[in-house]
Amino acid sequence: MCNVYQNKLRSSFNNPPPPTGPGAVIQTIVSSILQSGRITATRLKSPSPLMYTYYNSLCLGAAHGLSSILQMLLTYSRYLDAEAMKDVKAACYCLLSCETERHNYPACLNETSDDLWHWCHGSPGVVYCLIKAHQVLKVISSFELGNSMAIFWCEVYRIRYV
Repeated sequence: MCNVYQNKLRSSFNNPPPPTGPGAVIQTIVSSILQSGRITATRLKSPSPLMYTYYNSLCLGAAHGLSSILQMLLTYSRYLDAEAMKDVKAACYCLLSCETERHNYPACLNETSDDLWHWCHGSPGVVYCLIKAHQVLKVISSFELGNSMAIFWCEVYRIRYV
């Protein structure tokens, strides 16, 4: 009898039921965010399958950019279907491709300046998305993530204190 219950319990963890109640609200929000990102990416011919604008700018940072939206979607990854997960992964790769030689990120897509080293723009905010992408998608290896962040913090130290 105990084995039957354990097997049923394991099955429910591997195949959770569709969200109901508060989960349905989260599903609706996640779906709206995905739909908005896809529409914007298509309209603006973005290299990323998901893109969002803030005052007509394609921001990448944590305050109001792609990295914070991807981090949120990855946090609620159990609400993403296979197509959504594919789009989120491709958007993470697009974000990674924006990394500069100094291991920072520009404030907006297609910018070349990486002079902003704040939480809202640049690596200090993007790192949270990269960590979540590593946890959920294995998009970036822990070695690459650690190396990139170590170089980044050395650069911040050099800029601010040397």
